[in-house]
Amino acid sequence: MTVKNLLVVGLLLSVSVSVVVAGGCGGGGDTATASLTKQQFIKRAEALCLRTKNEQLDIATKYAKEHPAATEEDVVVPALIAPLETEAPALRALSKSRGDDEEIQAFISAREEGLQKAKADPTLVAAPLTNNPYESANKMAKRYGLKACAAAP
Repeated sequence: MTVKNLLVVGLLLSVSVSVVVAGGCGGGGDTATASLTKQQFIKRAEALCLRTKNEQLDIATKYAKEHPAATEEDVVVPALIAPLETEAPALRALSKSRGDDEEIQAFISAREEGLQKAKADPTLVAAPLTNNPYESANKMAKRYGLKACAAAP
């Protein structure tokens, strides 16, 4: 898959996630409230994940313009992994507002494990349809009701 194909796939994912999440991404103030309801957590987590997807697309687009001969593997670390590194602690902080929900903690732990695997071997992220290090986390997110967060990397 070329960088151009990666960008097209990323754009399609971003657009579809934007449509799904757009209705439920309102502001909502401070994420450090006493205890978020499940719906509040989903709304805020989805906003975080959507922001990450958009950042990944922006970085990949810029990278492809600056490096026209780049391979898919070349773009993985700066465009896909770097934004996920920023997202991980934000999701962890948000989860503390939800309480000690085992499903959320398992999802975030699986997401962090996926990040560690991706950092150790970025080629896994270059072909996420065959060996996605986020597969487990994506399944957990989907079961919990998260859509944008169920599409990592």
